[in-house]
Amino acid sequence: MATWYKINASAKLTVRADSLNVRSGPQLYDFVKSVKAGEVVQATERALISGDPWFHISDGWISGKYVEGWVKDNNNNNSWWYVEKNYGYPSATWRTIGGKDYCFGKDAYLFVYCYIKAADGVNYYWVDDDGVYMPEYTTKTPDRNKYRVVENYATENAYSGAAPSADKVYARNDYQTESQMKVNAQYILNYLRAKGWTKNAVCGMLGNMQSESTISPGRWQDGDAGNMNLGVGLTQWTKATKLYNWAAKNNLYPLDMDTQLKRILFEVTTTDYNEKQWYPTTKYNFTFSEFTKSTKNPYDLGCAFIYNYERPDDLTQAGTRGNQATEWFDKLS
Repeated sequence: MATWYKINASAKLTVRADSLNVRSGPQLYDFVKSVKAGEVVQATERALISGDPWFHISDGWISGKYVEGWVKDNNNNNSWWYVEKNYGYPSATWRTIGGKDYCFGKDAYLFVYCYIKAADGVNYYWVDDDGVYMPEYTTKTPDRNKYRVVENYATENAYSGAAPSADKVYARNDYQTESQMKVNAQYILNYLRAKGWTKNAVCGMLGNMQSESTISPGRWQDGDAGNMNLGVGLTQWTKATKLYNWAAKNNLYPLDMDTQLKRILFEVTTTDYNEKQWYPTTKYNFTFSEFTKSTKNPYDLGCAFIYNYERPDDLTQAGTRGNQATEWFDKLS
């Protein structure tokens, strides 16, 4: 089972491998280029795919197992941490990095702008807003009204707010469970509703995605991963090259949830015959754009989606997909 977490980040990373391949997407084998040991790269996003770490740099994605450097998570905490080779990171400890001393909390984030009790149990060390230990400000009586005072760095989190946020979706090349489908369905609803879609329309599409892929961006037709002549993804783009070529052109990872939702948004507006997916029928005579804003009942929109978008040989599935659309409308918030 693949579970994905993605976080926007700011990172300055040094390559710690003789040669590190840059790929068009995490876990893909199409190499864009390679970077050499000691090269410094800037990353703007990080991802964990079932615990496998990746960083997004300007040319593509690199493994997080062969880099070292400071990372700032640009989510709800904006906190710094330090990644080491093999994706290790200091936590609940002091660490000297680049000749300067830093203290990391139990959560592996960096303590900044606070006093930290020393091992002698008497003194308190000051770390500035960059997290650097400033020995000249050591004191036995820190101003607790003005500054944070950490009594035990090994048991306290450096970040004191809510848990860091991350996007989580399931991307299995297999049938997903109902609970996994619901996580993905809620993500899709939130994403597309923010783009102006109605809940009715999203659920109409979800009723179809359930039948096509069990709402998994990682699902291949018949489970035949990598067969570019078959279907792939949420709506089972067929041939898979249709999705893969478009993703490569836009420097996106094809099996990523956001990539596939961006592809659907692109299909709403494109006039390119080779890229269009939606064709109005006599039974459901409205455009894809009109579908996205529709307040018709989810059952009818689920049927419209199979007729106008999926267009399988067997349209007797329409009722099933319409019923599934109604169920998603009732389940999701």
